[in-house]
Amino acid sequence: MVVISGKWVMQMLQSRRTRRHLAQLSDHLLADIGLTEEQRQAELLKPFWKIQGLGR
Repeated sequence: MVVISGKWVMQMLQSRRTRRHLAQLSDHLLADIGLTEEQRQAELLKPFWKIQGLGR
């Protein structure tokens, strides 16, 4: 039996929203936050269970 906490689900959904926004940033905004295109792609390719802060 798998038990998933509400807190974990909320963190996962927040992370999904954040990643969706990251995917839509222009090159100019990406540079403003100090990320390269390679770093963005690496973050977007991470499986959801390896997202920092989810505690799994």
